Amino acid sequence: MAPKKNHNNKKKQKKKRFGVKRQASDNSPIVPQPDSPLLRLPGELREQIYDFLFLSTRVTFGERSTGRIGRKTLKPASHSLALLRVCRQIYKEGKSFWLGRVLFNFENVESLLDKLSQLSLATLSQIRHIRTRGHTLMLTPPDSDDDVYYRLAWALKLLPGLQLETLTVLGQSDGLLDYEILGGLIEHGEGWRELRYITRDSTMLGFKKHDIFMANPYWRRPQPTTWNTILLTRDGGDPKSTVTIYRSTQSKSPGTVMNTATRQIVDQIPPSNLETFGIEEDPQFVRQGEKEKELLVVVKRSPDAEILQHDVAPFTAYDIRQWAEGMTWQEIRKVAIDRLYDQDEDDDFGFEDEDVKNIEVDKYNNVDDYDWDDTVSFSFSKFCFRHARKNLRNISETTIRRLRRADKSIPDRPRSPPRFAEADTLATTIDVPSQESFRESILLWKNCLAGSRKISDSVVFTMQLMLVKLKLLDSF
Repeated sequence: MAPKKNHNNKKKQKKKRFGVKRQASDNSPIVPQPDSPLLRLPGELREQIYDFLFLSTRVTFGERSTGRIGRKTLKPASHSLALLRVCRQIYKEGKSFWLGRVLFNFENVESLLDKLSQLSLATLSQIRHIRTRGHTLMLTPPDSDDDVYYRLAWALKLLPGLQLETLTVLGQSDGLLDYEILGGLIEHGEGWRELRYITRDSTMLGFKKHDIFMANPYWRRPQPTTWNTILLTRDGGDPKSTVTIYRSTQSKSPGTVMNTATRQIVDQIPPSNLETFGIEEDPQFVRQGEKEKELLVVVKRSPDAEILQHDVAPFTAYDIRQWAEGMTWQEIRKVAIDRLYDQDEDDDFGFEDEDVKNIEVDKYNNVDDYDWDDTVSFSFSKFCFRHARKNLRNISETTIRRLRRADKSIPDRPRSPPRFAEADTLATTIDVPSQESFRESILLWKNCLAGSRKISDSVVFTMQLMLVKLKLLDSF
């Protein structure tokens, strides 16, 4: 067996050397091709052709939800950058164009960091257009069993050197979270000159004040006035720094907010007493027939504003880099995401086989085309799974006895942990979008318990523990 193993290693090394040879051969002389219609054109016209082609090209990576617990992995079409492989001359002429014109499209922030963090600073700084979904980044820092949800503005700070012309974000399925994520990008975001934040409906501008246990409430303010004030403060009062809100004139029509003919500007008038604003819902944005209209928020930084993403301490408490202490994204991922799944011995908790079977090439007519997925449900099934295992693993017998005194219905600790398939079953019973506060997650577990199908005792046990915790919190 040993010789065979060594032979395989040699084959791998040979492939690697071939990659180096091909890269080195780029410096060899260019062979004239007088019969090529493209190469017979003047250089200026060829540059215009390259410009048009690459501005119409989208390169997609990541995993998209296809239902409550279904998902598919998207990849770019094999011919996306085929022009660069036609001949050596076109490659040399086009390689200085494509990075700054292609739209790099990511289905989640993890995929964005996986791909871009491996690039050199020189290459990363040439990228000008990125689109991603606005999902939060869930990490479990080392020496901690608590999941921390980082907004997009803080996740992007792991990419120092980013200098985008446009950052497009496809929002969440929850207007409250969209409001928080967008607000964080306006106040703390770096690495982009223009931000385009798109939401699937209008609830971001119409939700009522939402109190959260032991945290600041979700409380909206008149927009875009408030966001404009924040941006002007960041950019030294330059009037060229602007926030503009557009709203689609059509309900349930994805993409219409991007069309100037089917959108209108929204400007909420601040009341005389700001303390009363946002306490209740605004029917203009949440009633049936109005709620389903998309929003587009365009944020433009001042031409003189410093947008370069820096990697300089000190970092705030919300910054991943505060505890990461110089770690790369690959190292952060290993200790804050992968280690939790590596520790899992449940064979049912595996994504690789399904991912291989469900790979799809990204298709589009226009580079800015998009559709809305249902990623909340799959994320919540993972949330259920992780919290169930952590509760069973970490809670002490003393705590169980104390909780049982408050609620005698709590059974004995089960011997086996819940399986991921059971967390999926729980997720299918949820009709309420997943929230990120401890109190709200408990209420979601309560809904699971009320409408659950046949699930293991370990899952029921975990839910009951959380419900008792809720009762104890309510007693204070």
